[in-house]
Amino acid sequence: MAERSLRGTSIGAKSLETDENVEFAQRTDVAYVCPDGHRTIVPFAKDVEVPDQWECRCGKPAVREDAENPDDPSAQGKPQRTHWDMLLERRTVDAGILSGSGGSGSCDLHHEAARLQGNH
Repeated sequence: MAERSLRGTSIGAKSLETDENVEFAQRTDVAYVCPDGHRTIVPFAKDVEVPDQWECRCGKPAVREDAENPDDPSAQGKPQRTHWDMLLERRTVDAGILSGSGGSGSCDLHHEAARLQGNH
């Protein structure tokens, strides 16, 4: 049985095909810069539309390096709202979440605490 085993090759580790008659798509490198100064180079195919913004490794939106005015705050847009930001907006006292009726949450909270303590 040992005579029939394949020696000297690792099956599946590398392809036995060659690069003959293979034409790769033409590519162009686009550089993006985030507000923190991180520079990211992303390769794109020549025939695709290149986006104006790309998410940086730090999470902030990076703009194309060849853009007209990357320091313009209106060109960068407003920051993306995360799930945490939306949760905090819903949980504020001003939103009336504590009262349940849309009124002043802090006042209703004090009344409810007094009622539970038996001081009502």
